[in-house]
Amino acid sequence: MKHLDAFVWKRQNVLAGLPLAAALASTLHEVEADVVLWPLAVTLVGLGIAIRTWASRHCWYAQRRPHCLATTGPYSFVRHPLYIGNLLIPAGATVASEVVWLLPLAIGWAFLVYAPVICHEERQLAARYGET
Repeated sequence: MKHLDAFVWKRQNVLAGLPLAAALASTLHEVEADVVLWPLAVTLVGLGIAIRTWASRHCWYAQRRPHCLATTGPYSFVRHPLYIGNLLIPAGATVASEVVWLLPLAIGWAFLVYAPVICHEERQLAARYGET
């Protein structure tokens, strides 16, 4: 399982983007409700970007500062806030594609991709920081 987690971790961006590519390429059962879909899509993408930005400002690793475990900002609430943003951005893009029926599949797929990624990162964090 450890090897599968590392394999998925290395390819997480490509794997997580597959449903979005399907949504953008598909016109099957498009929903033509722009008045509802576009504000929802912009809200989801904006919220995802805001969470990722907030998390990045509290992540020492992303800022290339001396390494210590991030415990402030969104990291005081959840261990992996960047992945919450990673879920919201493609969800919003899927809504914008008007192939709304694909949204539950895209979110489910993202959980399948990010679960082993998080397991891999948790092992690395435990090895580096211990119980902290």
